[in-house]
Amino acid sequence: MGSLHTLLGLLARAAREYERAFGDPTALQSLDFQTMITLSKVEASELATATVLRALRACGLAGYRNDSEFSLARSLRDVLSSPIMINNDRVLASLGPPTLMTPVPRTVTG
Repeated sequence: MGSLHTLLGLLARAAREYERAFGDPTALQSLDFQTMITLSKVEASELATATVLRALRACGLAGYRNDSEFSLARSLRDVLSSPIMINNDRVLASLGPPTLMTPVPRTVTG
């Protein structure tokens, strides 16, 4: 449940940022926004994989089997394809130089 909630939080944050920038071409084309959206896709694909694998461990063999009501075989196959379809390695490699040009985000302190 923890990784699922983290994933949902990540998606909610990305959606809020998109809604905030919607209708503002300058904001949508900004390096900060483009980097945030791209990194959100990569992180979501990795969190989704971790979430399904944790669920599979919780279900045990029943989750691995195709003939079980607890089967996660389809979910596992689908989620394992996401880093490939998104091509996480290529995306992360292409974000190196632009990320170095973006300011460090401010953090909330105490």
